Amino acid sequence: MTTTEQRRHVPPDEVFTIDEAALRLRCSPTYYREQLRSQKWPGRKIANKWRVTEADIKETLKIVYSDPIFRPRPDPVSARPGTRRRYERHNRRK
Repeated sequence: MTTTEQRRHVPPDEVFTIDEAALRLRCSPTYYREQLRSQKWPGRKIANKWRVTEADIKETLKIVYSDPIFRPRPDPVSARPGTRRRYERHNRRK
């Protein structure tokens, strides 16, 4: 394995702190902690500190990307003929 492949491979039972998990999910530790407290994302408290596993992070990604906010929107050009005409007119001006 090359070094990049070694970095990508994380054992499924590895435990992360909130700071480490937030880096992996590209969010702030404060936001991550809020989601854990409200039980929206999986995680557990061990010795009065939040800990998450690789499986928890994968489950969090499923939750985040199943949210309608993150779903791709339909192409506005194919919505209706009037919308398509307005879109084409708008792009011709540029």
